[in-house]
Amino acid sequence: MSNWGGMEVGSGMLYPASVIDGLVHQLGGMKLALECKLIGSFAGCPTGTAVSTSHADEALKMSYDQIVHTAPPFYKQDEHSIEMLNKCYVAAFDVAFEKAAKVACPLIGAGARGFPVKDALNVAVTESLTWKDFEENEVGVEKRLLFGIPDVAVAEEFVEALECAERTI
Repeated sequence: MSNWGGMEVGSGMLYPASVIDGLVHQLGGMKLALECKLIGSFAGCPTGTAVSTSHADEALKMSYDQIVHTAPPFYKQDEHSIEMLNKCYVAAFDVAFEKAAKVACPLIGAGARGFPVKDALNVAVTESLTWKDFEENEVGVEKRLLFGIPDVAVAEEFVEALECAERTI
């Protein structure tokens, strides 16, 4: 089984258009494919880790300086899927904020990886607040974390969960 490049063999078959990673690879073109192949030949991107590539092709260059890749687990196939998803966020934020002040992030795992939206939201909220607490203790450039959640109802649920969690802190 491979967690790299948006493709999976067997019962968890994913097509590029089914996952954010696959769509990014389609936009990134050959340059992104070559960068990922080079990274893959050294270490790849095991579940719960993250790696960075350039924005690659012109289609992504207009909006992004770098692309951070993480390999979330399949919800039903990993007995520690929630913990591994937490690790994905931690690793991705660490890699992203090494070079960027503003990071855009999807709701990791909530699509083709099969996480129930509520579980994916809980992990995203928890890790966002953990990151925020860490960032508030650092001096320097203001950093921003932005989530891209196209489903309005899910986005509203995310905001509500985030606000509720912040009130309890």
